Amino acid sequence: MTKKSLLSVVFLLVILLPFILIFGREFLSTNPDNRYRASGTSSTAHEIRIDDYYSVQSMSASFSVLQYDNEEIHIEFADSIVKLNWNNDYIIASSKKDDLDVYSDVYYLIVIRDTREVVEYDSLEQFSKEMKAKNINLELERKVAFDWY
Repeated sequence: MTKKSLLSVVFLLVILLPFILIFGREFLSTNPDNRYRASGTSSTAHEIRIDDYYSVQSMSASFSVLQYDNEEIHIEFADSIVKLNWNNDYIIASSKKDDLDVYSDVYYLIVIRDTREVVEYDSLEQFSKEMKAKNINLELERKVAFDWY
């Protein structure tokens, strides 16, 4: 290998390596478990489908609505969902109190899926205690952990 070709390879690596690292890291941070991402979705515009009626609609970086919609009834439970999870009986979530404040405090909620009843908690301690009382064995997960439609 000549000096010129060696220099060219080193130069290309120096130029391309930062791009590969930056974009590779960006991809992994927005899709850590290689979840399904429908064409055209992004971290600021996607839907997480819980079932036929419940979903989380993300419309911006700070506005993600947990909602129930069966065409006759439309209910919005929280408008700034940070983390969530669900099972057959409950939906649990954390949401910012002020969706425009990056450092806003969060509150927690438990939605009973059959009745659409929601209870909000101001502290993680209250929330955890109620989850234990209801035998809810779920952990809150970031929205990137779910499929996006």
